[in-house]
Amino acid sequence: MFRPALLPLLAVFAASPAVAAPRATRIDLMSFQTGDVDAWERMHRTSDSRPLTLDEIEKLAGAGVGQAAITEMMRTRKVLALADADTLVRLKKAGASDDVVTAFSAYAYPPNDVIDLRVQIDVSTPYGVGQAPFVYIEVWHEDLKRQEAFLYADLRGLLARGGRAEVVRDRSDPLLPSTVRTVRLHGRVPSRHAGRLEIRTLVTQRVGLDTLEGLPEAEEMRVRREAFEYPAVSLESRCRLDLLVDRDPLLKDAFTLRRSDVDCRWD
Repeated sequence: MFRPALLPLLAVFAASPAVAAPRATRIDLMSFQTGDVDAWERMHRTSDSRPLTLDEIEKLAGAGVGQAAITEMMRTRKVLALADADTLVRLKKAGASDDVVTAFSAYAYPPNDVIDLRVQIDVSTPYGVGQAPFVYIEVWHEDLKRQEAFLYADLRGLLARGGRAEVVRDRSDPLLPSTVRTVRLHGRVPSRHAGRLEIRTLVTQRVGLDTLEGLPEAEEMRVRREAFEYPAVSLESRCRLDLLVDRDPLLKDAFTLRRSDVDCRWD
């Protein structure tokens, strides 16, 4: 039962004519269809230009380009920079508004956290693969002085069983045994820290290594080193490591890493 004090108020609502609320713009969320042509165009606007860099955004802000224009350029082109606190403070000091700083953080590319590593091992040997060695690959962060990743491959097992490796055989000379030429491996190496990285490679008959630090002098001299700069942010994060392993013509269990080349692509 309603309280008597509430009856007059309810009567007023009942007697008042209904006021139609203004109709909102109808939007189909599946395709963002709207009668607002400008909103539709802005939503689907893109740019084929390369992403903006921090230096370019600082230059635009310093030249007095409006925040709406800078924000729209960042949305359509994205930002190739690390949106950490130091970078955002630097942008603010360059004269960017709070809205531009916020948009910078939203449209910046995510930081690199993995390297797509492809390894190709060319094995030069006229013999079988019964004594093929182990290949150890260490990714070492020179600035942090620490191991980022450690990879190994049992060439003897890979070449004998195939495994996940791609093996190309040369049967051009029927008088020689099937000569294994190439093994290709592919993996993703986690690495969250930009800076100078070094790929160290060792070919040896030793089993069970988990680092290439502190090796005996004879083995240390056989380690191949290839250094490169790992960026904090990039359009791509791909490296290819090419190795040439040569077998001694007299000592069937003696293999030498003759060549190691690293080619990295960031954009």
